[in-house]
Amino acid sequence: MSEPSYPAVPPDLRPLGCGLGKAVGYGIGTLVASVGLTTLIVNESVGRQLPSIQPAPASDESPELRQLVINASVAARAGRCKSVAAIADRIEVLDPAYRHDAFLRDPAIAACVD
Repeated sequence: MSEPSYPAVPPDLRPLGCGLGKAVGYGIGTLVASVGLTTLIVNESVGRQLPSIQPAPASDESPELRQLVINASVAARAGRCKSVAAIADRIEVLDPAYRHDAFLRDPAIAACVD
């Protein structure tokens, strides 16, 4: 008895190592790449809005006072309340009125100092 003859398989339908034809494999690959690209675009376009780190402005504050307020604002947002308390004490020495009025307007600083 002779072997049965089969028609030639077109190159696009020859099986890959997993048993799928090339056309199916390319289709699945394209689908996976499309989903990945769509996920990346959505994640990048939505993004998180970072909180503002703008200290309360003071018209006549010194450069040292301005820097202390910026440092306190950054420390408060990082959860370092002991540092904020130490900075608040230094600001109290420099300008007690500013500490009680403008300095505590920043909600993150106020939460650490209270």
